[in-house]
Amino acid sequence: MKEGKYTALARWLNQRDCDVIHISFPELNKIISLPNHAYKNRSSWANLSKPMSFCSGWLAAGYIVSGVDLSEQWVEFSKVQVKGRRAKPKICNHTKKTAVESPKRHFFPKSFWGH
Repeated sequence: MKEGKYTALARWLNQRDCDVIHISFPELNKIISLPNHAYKNRSSWANLSKPMSFCSGWLAAGYIVSGVDLSEQWVEFSKVQVKGRRAKPKICNHTKKTAVESPKRHFFPKSFWGH
């Protein structure tokens, strides 16, 4: 993998044995320095087909953003499913909140991501 600004994110995601990863912005900031626009613009979290710098980190690891909440500052990455992969996804929560306190998910229609 070519070294870049967000290579550490791809490396971190590749080290996880999870299909879905829920992580807070502060926790993610320990892995990479989040750009300022990531806190303000939902479109910053788009899964672009021609990856620019920010999304290249998760796309290179085979993940997409499946949910994001700017006000509660968390993002959810989901492993791109391949036929024949396990039926029940393994979910990892990398936030300081417990499962009971975990925020509700916000999913976006394909049209949001430009599909």
